[in-house]
Amino acid sequence: MSSKLFPILFKNLANLEKIAQRSITSRMNYNKDVENAINSQINKELTAFYKYMAMSAYFDRVEVAFPGAAAFFKKQSTQEWKHAQKLIDFQNNCGGKVILADIKTPKCEWNGLLDAFTDAVEMEKVQKSSLLGLHNEASKAQASDTTTFVDETYLVEQLMEIQQLVRMVNQIKRMGPGLGEQMFDRHLLKEVKKAEK
Repeated sequence: MSSKLFPILFKNLANLEKIAQRSITSRMNYNKDVENAINSQINKELTAFYKYMAMSAYFDRVEVAFPGAAAFFKKQSTQEWKHAQKLIDFQNNCGGKVILADIKTPKCEWNGLLDAFTDAVEMEKVQKSSLLGLHNEASKAQASDTTTFVDETYLVEQLMEIQQLVRMVNQIKRMGPGLGEQMFDRHLLKEVKKAEK
């Protein structure tokens, strides 16, 4: 009797080993185009992080000496890093695969505050356009969880970010170079410190 059970047990054991070797994933109806668009957006967020960090480092240089701009852009870089991390977490939670792409070396010098803040506005507009593209891709794929995530986590914040930067560009233009930039930077440093409290 026991000799008849052994083949059955070994067959079941072999099946259990096959099951154990299969990986279990949370991926369920996750559209490949949406997955690719999220990976692309992760790259854009990390590129923005890198560029804002370069801006912060530039304005923190002794010969440039704009501590307000340095602190502001450092805060912006941290925010972009967090945006990338949220997308990475979302991608992983959906069962997608995060594929990090190369990040191009950013510009390392600017011709004053106006140049840097104008550059930041243009970068944020590209970010917004990319987020809208991701949203459209998710809408086409009827991935409502992704559209909701993009709406609630990014789009409104992106609009407010652009408005804030455009206001700053206009203030810098009105104040002018030289002493005007110094006054703007001093005020900006106070605002950044106040926001940290």
